[in-house]
Amino acid sequence: SKKNYGQAIQTAEKGLQFAKGFEISDLKAKIAEAQKATGKTKEAFNSLLDAFTRDWDLAKYEQMKTLNPKNWGQDREVVLKRIENSGQRAVLAQALAIDEDVGSLKKLLAQLRKDDDEELRIIEKALRRKAPASSAKALRLLALHSLRWTDRNGYRMAADYLMQAKKLLLKNNLNKELSDLNQFIQRIRILNQRKPALQDEFKEL
Repeated sequence: SKKNYGQAIQTAEKGLQFAKGFEISDLKAKIAEAQKATGKTKEAFNSLLDAFTRDWDLAKYEQMKTLNPKNWGQDREVVLKRIENSGQRAVLAQALAIDEDVGSLKKLLAQLRKDDDEELRIIEKALRRKAPASSAKALRLLALHSLRWTDRNGYRMAADYLMQAKKLLLKNNLNKELSDLNQFIQRIRILNQRKPALQDEFKEL
């Protein structure tokens, strides 16, 4: 009943006075559930958003999507802006991947560098089916990141990423991108002529 849910909200709000860290996030999520059950969708959204920004649990992002589907377009902008302003780019990439927002994933990819490996792995996987050329670009950056380890393991990882990129471009008949990738691989070989381990790992490319 509404009375029971109201009591649940009051109990949880009292608990917030003594809660710390992730406990606050859990209590906020419980408050959101009770608010949703009583039809207070806006309040539930705000509580869940507060909980989400404390632990960045993507399950809470999914929950926010179901609170008020008709208003999700506007609410989503609020959530994404909050993630972006918090500097949580890996979380942003995951949220965009959940939504299959190809355009925004491409824009985020354009901002990344080779050392943003967590974000690159998320984006690479998310774009494989709908934007294989962009996925291959992420794989190239991951390969460059792997080359910072100047040993055979790093070279092997780089070669693996580049092989994945080649297969992806071949599968999708992206001949121009494949030609660019082959030139990229050749430049790496030339710049590392005196590294036999790299030459060995790259021989199958």
